[in-house]
Amino acid sequence: MRKETLEFRMHKKTRFNFLFIFRYSFFIFPFALGFYILLHKDKEEGDKAKDNGDDENYPFFNTVWLSVVKTFTMFVGELEFGDLPIETAAGYIFFLAFIFLIVVVMMNLLNGLAVSDIGEIRREAEITSYATQVCVQDD
Repeated sequence: MRKETLEFRMHKKTRFNFLFIFRYSFFIFPFALGFYILLHKDKEEGDKAKDNGDDENYPFFNTVWLSVVKTFTMFVGELEFGDLPIETAAGYIFFLAFIFLIVVVMMNLLNGLAVSDIGEIRREAEITSYATQVCVQDD
């Protein structure tokens, strides 16, 4: 099997396994909502009136949409621990649970799927190579 074909098959097979993120996104969305509940800043009615453009230093958890986006970026490794506005012990525990369950466990699962798929493709390519060699020697 040609090297380009082998690499294309590896890319194609692992790409489909990375789509498992959509199947397991129901783990990420509850964390996003939890971060929104724990870390968003409520605006007082007086704060809306004196909006001078200097609203917040860290606006990423102040809307549900930004919380989901930030949680997905944290999933791929951009945690920014020093910048997160965590102020309670529950917030730290929730953040540590997110790191362990999502970042460590799910990323290792993704890597394991990719490695096992590539190993399987290499075995199939080796068998195809042997079969081709036998056909060439038989002629």
